[in-house]
Amino acid sequence: MERKPPPDQIILIHGTAAADIADRGSRWWQLESGFQIWLRSWLAGFAFGKPFHWSGANLENRRDEAALALLERLRKLDEKVGYHLIAHSHGGSIVWRCLVASAKQGKRLEGLRSWTTVGTPFITFRSIAASIWLLIASLVSLCLLALCLFPDRPGEVWTAIQRLRQTEQTASVLIYYLLVAVLGLVATFATILVLQPMIAWLRDRSLDEAARRAGHWYGPLWLGLWHPLDEPINLLAGSLGAAPAIAPRLSSTSLLSFVPFVVPIYDGLFARAADEFIWSKVVERAQGSNIVGRRAFAVGRSPPALYPGWGPIPEEIASRITERSDLHAGRAVNRMRATFEGAYDTQGSEVVFSALARTVTFQELIHTSYYDDDGVRTMIAEWVNLHAGHEPISAAHPLVFPLKLDATTVTDVPMSRQPNNRRRLDFAFALGLITLSGLLAMAILSFYGAKISPATDQYQVERIAAMARRPAVNSVGSEAALPAVLMRLELLGIAKRAEDFLDDIGDAITRQNAAEGVGYALGYAGQFDRLDSVALRSENASFVILTVKAAAVLGASDAGLKPPDDLIEELRAQFVRKAAGSSMRTVADALIAFYGRSGAEEIGKLIKERGATTVLSAPIVPPNNPSLDVTDDCYLAFIISTTRHLTAEQRNELRAMIDCKETSATWLTGSILRTLVDEPHYPTLIAITKGTALETVSIKDLLLELLKKGDAKLSDTTLKLMYVIEIEKAYDRFAFEHLSDAYDAALIDYNRPYVMQLMTEAGNRLAKLGDNDTATKLFTKIENDLPKLYEEHVEAYKNTLFAESTIATFRGLIAHFVRSDRRNDAAWWIRQTYSILLDRKDDEENLRTLWYAAIAEAAETLKLDGLTKQAIEAGLAVKEPSPREPNVRGAIELGIVSMALRGDDPIGYTRAAFEKATDWLNRVSEREGLELDVVKLVSAWSKLGELPRAREIAERAPTRRATLAGYVAMLDVVLDRSLAKASAQPNVIGKRYSLEKVMAEWQ
Repeated sequence: MERKPPPDQIILIHGTAAADIADRGSRWWQLESGFQIWLRSWLAGFAFGKPFHWSGANLENRRDEAALALLERLRKLDEKVGYHLIAHSHGGSIVWRCLVASAKQGKRLEGLRSWTTVGTPFITFRSIAASIWLLIASLVSLCLLALCLFPDRPGEVWTAIQRLRQTEQTASVLIYYLLVAVLGLVATFATILVLQPMIAWLRDRSLDEAARRAGHWYGPLWLGLWHPLDEPINLLAGSLGAAPAIAPRLSSTSLLSFVPFVVPIYDGLFARAADEFIWSKVVERAQGSNIVGRRAFAVGRSPPALYPGWGPIPEEIASRITERSDLHAGRAVNRMRATFEGAYDTQGSEVVFSALARTVTFQELIHTSYYDDDGVRTMIAEWVNLHAGHEPISAAHPLVFPLKLDATTVTDVPMSRQPNNRRRLDFAFALGLITLSGLLAMAILSFYGAKISPATDQYQVERIAAMARRPAVNSVGSEAALPAVLMRLELLGIAKRAEDFLDDIGDAITRQNAAEGVGYALGYAGQFDRLDSVALRSENASFVILTVKAAAVLGASDAGLKPPDDLIEELRAQFVRKAAGSSMRTVADALIAFYGRSGAEEIGKLIKERGATTVLSAPIVPPNNPSLDVTDDCYLAFIISTTRHLTAEQRNELRAMIDCKETSATWLTGSILRTLVDEPHYPTLIAITKGTALETVSIKDLLLELLKKGDAKLSDTTLKLMYVIEIEKAYDRFAFEHLSDAYDAALIDYNRPYVMQLMTEAGNRLAKLGDNDTATKLFTKIENDLPKLYEEHVEAYKNTLFAESTIATFRGLIAHFVRSDRRNDAAWWIRQTYSILLDRKDDEENLRTLWYAAIAEAAETLKLDGLTKQAIEAGLAVKEPSPREPNVRGAIELGIVSMALRGDDPIGYTRAAFEKATDWLNRVSEREGLELDVVKLVSAWSKLGELPRAREIAERAPTRRATLAGYVAMLDVVLDRSLAKASAQPNVIGKRYSLEKVMAEWQ
């Protein structure tokens, strides 16, 4: 026996605001309702499925969710039974969206037999075109965000933030982050407003194709019933279009009307934008439009893919529904009047509105009255019966369905795209976003400039450039630091050309010296074409250009470059014409540097061509004798005697060719001797001392005489002591006993620590010259005497620390042990000294930190890591309420030793040491002796990335030249970080203007 197929199911779907969790009830779509009972009696061969429940919310996304849920249920029914869908109001929208979703999936609902929509407003939501104003606002906000994120180079901002965090300025960093984050949110919001319509447009494209497919698949199964006076359909259609006037306008008699353009701008832009904003919120609420980027563009009585669809329900049925609704509406009005009559007595809005809600039954609306009419019921039943393949129910009385409309006869096109009616709102909103972004950007950049920017390298370099233009800083005479600063600023791109700074130098001597220094650097870089522009910056251009060109030749020689031939010929001509003054010095020095040791003969020819002269050069002041004027020939002799570009033998031969008639030439002899200390040439020594008192002077006599004067610097005393030692060697009469006797004699009458320091310096110089035998004997004597020095301090000063000169002796002795490979002896002396130091309690000379630094340095040399850290920690633990120069110097040396430690610096020795040095430096009353130390501290902070602190210290240096040297140290660090940007050759400044060179000249 053939199995009978299951009957088709009928599924009822409610509309907006009609949700109820109960399957059974009195609502039209519930089981056992009046409509369901009537329909069941007419369609006896059909089954009624469980009504489809959804939220009933008037929201587009909820209707989409309901459509997907319905599709899932229908997919399950496809496998079992056929079904018919009957939906009211937005329930019909859900059915249509469900069918479009099935078409998008590419799988047809095979069980669908028919679908009927009653009073459904088919709202067409489309992506809105991206507003040009919002696009501009988005671009502006993004550009401002990028500007605020990277006001300097990206690495600069991050480095500055890290520095602020290290210096416990976290609040500034957090405020900056907060402001940038707010601007980022504004920019993100503006960008989303632009992107969402684009994303929605892509979604629309796929939905349009799916809708066309759904219309082809399911269009013949659809019955659309609608009343011409259906309230929601008509009201929703009327919500499209331009906004009415809502916001108040300015009166022509208002006080603001006297201000030009205020009234038309307010009424035409801001008031109109307010209209559009308020109206958009009202209609979006009514339409259920809550998906950003999409807007209702049309309201129709059929889906767009089935347009124009069905005509209105038959006139007879429509008239009955209208009459019935009017009757109920009249009764509702009477009930409202009765409610209003009692409103005076209640005096309460809650009671009134509650009563009004009870007076409305919704039978007053045509939209909710369809299912009360038998004609509508019959059309629905016949449509279901027809598509189930059954015979007509009322064959005796054929039913008249609404007419199917022909697209060629329909004049209205509700599906057409609506124009953008929110142009002023978009403009006003974009203007607000731009204004907000601009205000935030101004706040961020102002805060950045005040708090963050000073911590960047770029800011520090710009500040250095500004300071370099100030006469209070750049008026330093002949100091080499200024031109070094100028060239570094050029390398960093702060000035297009270093010579641009020369105009700001007020002091003539300083300007000429700086021009000479710039010329040297240009020669080192091979940029000879800029020399004339450098010289023309000076008042005496004809004089300065010669020195600038000569300096350029010196630079080229140091760099291994060949200067242009015409430049060398010009210098030769000036030399032969006996250029006077400092120009002669630079010309002679340049020619000597150019020809060098291999061209000594050419220099000799130039000297012969030049001949002799007796013209006095008053500006030429020989070293250490400001009262003495000398001839150009004598000054030329001095230049040749002291140049580093010739051997000692060549210097002696060339000097002999010059007719220096100056009778008091002791200064010249002394200058020559200075050059022979580090490179002894015995024939020259004999030539310049033969027949003078220096030929027979003894080491002992000279030493005692120097100590007796007591006003010479240690370096000068050591230098003169070395003169005599080398002179004795030249005459082959030197013996260590001479030096030993001088040492012993000095210890009898003079300060032991100073004498031992002097001998230590002499021993270091002897070792440097290769006289290791004499140096070893001298240090052995010092080693034997050092315990006596310790004992002497114990007896004479009780708990007082050793003198500062003893530190130099200690360091020299350790260096000797290391050179002699006596590392065990060195380690013993370091530990012994550290042990004695720990026993000392007082520190009247403020030397404790300096001593700990010396011990730490010596221990680090021997890689005694444990002792090194102990000494550093002991030095950092020193507390000094009234610091002096040795305290500062010791703390700086502790930091330098800490930087050399292998591995990480977990306890922060380096930073702690420099923090202590900076604190003590700020509290020291006398800083004159801390020039070199201040520069070291500036260099150290710069290497640690603390340029703001480094510049602050440099600008508080005791002298201008120390300030400039500190700038050189800072700029070197910045250059090292940006070599690729600075130059193909990292250091075009060359050897002459290195930081070490500047500081060596001070010493």
